[in-house]
Amino acid sequence: MLLNRHLSLFSPRAISEKQHRGLLVQFILFELLECYKAYLSEEDWNLILSPHPKHFPYDWSAVTGFFNKAQEHILLLKDAFPDASKAIKAFDKEFSKSLAILVKKKKMNRELFLQTLKKILSALEPLIDLCKDNENLIHFFLKNKDSIDGVMGPGYLHALLLKVHACGLETLGEKMCDRYHQRGFFSQISEFKILLTELSHG
Repeated sequence: MLLNRHLSLFSPRAISEKQHRGLLVQFILFELLECYKAYLSEEDWNLILSPHPKHFPYDWSAVTGFFNKAQEHILLLKDAFPDASKAIKAFDKEFSKSLAILVKKKKMNRELFLQTLKKILSALEPLIDLCKDNENLIHFFLKNKDSIDGVMGPGYLHALLLKVHACGLETLGEKMCDRYHQRGFFSQISEFKILLTELSHG
């Protein structure tokens, strides 16, 4: 966890640009999904949530938990989404409440852990909606379908994408592939189409 809320490796200008919003959301999602994978693998709890450093600089090499890393990214949301203060406040409140529960535990039963993680991911949905046209974020979702549905329940990702893209998955695919084409990332297109087809027929 950060000692200074304003300490960041990202420049204020970079984090405030709209096209980078999706990347920040992706970073947060990545760490949360890593929490899920680590829990399923029965990894050391400190890998999921590590204690706050108490003996600086001697604990500089200590393991940093995935929830801790997610929290560092979450601190940047206010700068990245200046037009979504209500959604950020609600998400931050849910994350802080969940973190307070997790801090008290050395280990949790599966049901409670998944319930806690599910609440955090659900609270992130309004910000995901604001980044719905970010092809990299959509691609990340597709590549991590199994983990996302593992936390949220079968069919969640399919339903989420239809919710934020009422036009349908076929139109979504065309739009995202056009974006990759315009940026010159042609190698991404074929994988994106395969993953979207698997989701559609899964």
